[in-house]
Parts: sequence; C-alpha cells; structure tokens
Amino acid sequence: ALPIYWGDQLTEKQQEKAFEEEEKRHYENEYEIARREALERMKQEEERRKQAEKDRAEILRRQMEDLKLGELEAKKLKKEQDNLLRQQWELEEMEEERKKMEERRKKIELGRFLSRQYNTQLKWRAQQIQEELEMDMKILSALIEKEDEDELLRSRQIGRA
Repeated sequence: ALPIYWGDQLTEKQQEKAFEEEEKRHYENEYEIARREALERMKQEEERRKQAEKDRAEILRRQMEDLKLGELEAKKLKKEQDNLLRQQWELEEMEEERKKMEERRKKIELGRFLSRQYNTQLKWRAQQIQEELEMDMKILSALIEKEDEDELLRSRQIGRA
C-alpha cells in the first residue's frame, strides 16, 4: 500500500496534469480562435482587395468607354466642322460666281444703255443734219430761183436794149 501522501501526491499530479491539459486546451482554443479570426480577416481583406480591384476595373472600363465616346464625339465634331468648312467654301464660290454674273449683267446693261444713248444721239444728229441739209436746199433753191429771175431780167433787159 502506498502511503497517503502518495495518494495526495498522485491526485495532486492528476489535478496538475488535468489543469495543464485544460490550460493547453484553453490555449489551443484561443490559438484556434485567433487563427480562425486571422483567417477570417485575411479572407475579408482579400474580398475587399478583390472588390477594390473590381471597382478600379469598372472605373477604368467606364473611363475607356467615356474616352471612346469622346473620340467618337470628336470625330463627329471634326466631320461636322469639315462639312461646314466645305459648305462655307461652296457658298463663297457661289457668291463669287454670283458677283461675276452680276458684273457681266451690269456691263451688258451699261453696253445696251450706251448703245441706245449713242443710237439716240446718232438719230438726233442725223435729224439735225437732215434739217440743216433741208434748210441749205431751201436756201440754194431760193438762190437759184433768184439767180434764174435775175438772169431772166438781164436777158429781158438785153432783149429790150
């Protein structure tokens, strides 16, 4: 038989061992809890990182889309500007052509006006010359008639003498 103190010692040892095992389980549980919490934090951090990456990718995609739209808008505006410049050039050409035609029309009208004025002056001058010629003819007729009368008188006087 073992002495009593051995039994106490044994119980003490068993208690100590049980306490150590309890403490070990307690630490293992704390370690496991800490490990799980760390894993959970790591998992959440990874999810946040993935979400942030996803968000950045979405922002980048939108920026690229906006950039493409901007480029399309810029191309559209450039095309419109080119069209407007071409139309402006065509309008300027048409205006220039219109001015040339207006100038030609004015020259033709001026030519007609000058021609009519010249013809009117010619007719007026011809009429004036005609009237002067008729006057000269009357004067000449009157002179000839007078000369004939004078000749007749002379020949009568010569005949009487």
